[in-house]
Order: sequence, then C-alpha cells, then structure tokens
Amino acid sequence: MYLYYYKLTVKEYTIYLYLSSTREKDSIEEARHRGEPLGGPYSVRRDPPHSGGQYHLHIYNKNKQLFAINKDGTAHDQSHGCRIPNKVANALRKKFPDYHIPNNNFIESTSLAEVLIEKVLAFPHS
Repeated sequence: MYLYYYKLTVKEYTIYLYLSSTREKDSIEEARHRGEPLGGPYSVRRDPPHSGGQYHLHIYNKNKQLFAINKDGTAHDQSHGCRIPNKVANALRKKFPDYHIPNNNFIESTSLAEVLIEKVLAFPHS
C-alpha cells in the first residue's frame, strides 16, 4: 500500500513516484531544501563576500530564509536580534568551526544606547 505519491510532468511526460513510508517521503522532501541540509527542515548556504564584506551563511527552514550570519558572528542582511534555534546553532558549530556562532544563540543587535554612545563619542568636544 502506498501512503504518498508525487507527480512530475515535463512536456508530454508524466512521472509518478509512489512511496510506502514516511521515511521515504522525508528523504524526498529533504531535497527541497536550499543549500546543504543541517537536519530536520533546516539547511544552510555559504556565500562569498559581497563588495568588501565577509563570508556568510544563509539559514533556511525548508525554502524560507530565517536569517543570515557573517563569519565573525555579526548580522548579515538585517538579521539583527534573530535567535538561532539550538539544533541549528549546534549543527553550524560542527559544520563550520571557523565561524563564530554566538554562545547565547542570538545574533548581535545594536541597542539604542549603543547607537547614542557611538554618536556622543563621535561628536567633537570643545
């Protein structure tokens, strides 16, 4: 008995794939992820620097991007304040040991206080 099936049509050809277990279905659906699998629905794509930036990782839950993180652990693509799921953080630390994954699993976030301090320090004093 088949529990799942997939139908793929290309031009005049149609292919049916019949699966008899959830395990088979999960294996097929894992291929739908972007980049390399991290376990479960999560995957990662490593990108080179853009215009003077640094290497960075894009993390996906299925095909939806959750966040992006630079090699030094700072936010990429406005991922400030994002929480990295424990399972993902552990997989990233193992797969990319040269990347800094924050110990608290939060991608840094610039607070209003930090911005104000930077502005005060940058302001010329007389």
